[in-house]
Amino acid sequence: MGFELKAVIGQDAALREWKRIFPSLVLCGTSGDLRLMPLTFKLEVEMGAWLAKCGIPLRIGSTEGQVAQTWLQVASTHAQLLYVDAFEFGDRGHEKYTIWADGKPTETTDSLREYFRYFREQAGIDPGPGFDIEKYRGDTAAEKWAAYEAVADPRLPKASDFPPGTAFVINEFDVPLVSVPNTDNKTVSWFSWYGGKPVAYDPSYLKQGNSWDADSFEKWLEIVEDSLQMTSSVELQAYSNAGDERRVWKLLGYDAFEKEYYTLDGKFDTEAGAIAAARSRLTELELEQPSVSSGGQDGIQDWVFVIRPDGTRFRVRA
Repeated sequence: MGFELKAVIGQDAALREWKRIFPSLVLCGTSGDLRLMPLTFKLEVEMGAWLAKCGIPLRIGSTEGQVAQTWLQVASTHAQLLYVDAFEFGDRGHEKYTIWADGKPTETTDSLREYFRYFREQAGIDPGPGFDIEKYRGDTAAEKWAAYEAVADPRLPKASDFPPGTAFVINEFDVPLVSVPNTDNKTVSWFSWYGGKPVAYDPSYLKQGNSWDADSFEKWLEIVEDSLQMTSSVELQAYSNAGDERRVWKLLGYDAFEKEYYTLDGKFDTEAGAIAAARSRLTELELEQPSVSSGGQDGIQDWVFVIRPDGTRFRVRA
């Protein structure tokens, strides 16, 4: 089986800042100071839409990779980036690596090692041992890189990953959110870091009393760290909507004493229906775990959450 991969390699911070604009952007692997960003179909669609919105004309030249290379004109004005174009099928193939800096391509070679030497000697960046460009085979190698990263290598972010003005917020005690200033310095984008990976978050879900600013970045990071333990838990396994053919709301229980989540039956076509079912469950819990002995919802009585179709959630109280 051959393979085809288009990607961008660069420093984590230089690539991660674009996550605010491109929700599907995924950073894969780690080699020294560098990460690999696969150019998936969805990412290139988002790039094309952003370029059109900004009135940036596509770069003149080959239509193949045109959108990504036009984006590189913008992204490389503040960082040195490496454009990867690798292809193999039978006895045909090529590997092209192009350094982009100051908004333009500077040089191209077929040796990834040569460019890692450039990062080390000219840019002062530790390139590490390198990436196995042929790690995933097939003509959808970029999609495979991104899909693997979606379930692997969750990490604790560093304060330096976020631009000045970022707000660190805690939702419902255990969901770490960030409000990140956009490049226009007028609007913000919201992300959930639950499970150690940033996912776009709809701020309309925030209500008075269900979220608050973290006391410090360190306190917010503790919430992220706690959430890493849930990435392979019953919550993520049972409540993903990826296979649903329709939008549904679901319920999730939480054992406040054992600090464990557990499944609850039911799928609902509306949020109101899910909330009603959650409140019925709270009524049952009051009989099973009376407030007089459990301390109620502020003690060790079990909690009940509603899971929205996008995977975010909120706690329901009686």
